[in-house]
Amino acid sequence: MEFEAALVLCVGSMRRMVDVWLSGGAPEGASLVNIASVAGNLVGTNSDWYCAAKAGIAGYTRHLAAYRSDEVRSNTVAPGMTDTPRLTGFAASEVGQRTLQRIPLGRMGSPDDIAWAVLFLLSPLAGYINGAFLPVDGGWTVTQ
Repeated sequence: MEFEAALVLCVGSMRRMVDVWLSGGAPEGASLVNIASVAGNLVGTNSDWYCAAKAGIAGYTRHLAAYRSDEVRSNTVAPGMTDTPRLTGFAASEVGQRTLQRIPLGRMGSPDDIAWAVLFLLSPLAGYINGAFLPVDGGWTVTQ
């Protein structure tokens, strides 16, 4: 993927969605959670556009938290390796096994692991959390 096009696609589309949503008047106490990746801020990947786009999402979320907090509370969830169709068979590969050994919980995350973190940040339980970058990675990034 071309670098600039990927940034527009990944970060620009997120900004457009937020702008459209907020232009309609978000309800009082509204909250949003953008999805980035630990690859954007803590680990890195071989793909330059992927790392840059995920870092851009986290930066955009911090901007929202600082400058649009009168409209919405904004946070970022940054998944680590997650057991999705895209990674089918990865855990069984040699590289996958080496990677899993670096995750203290010893497994990939599940989509539910990510969803529970998002649900928490959207809930009133997280009412004073704004601008956070929450890795959901089984401890992978603490070992880096």
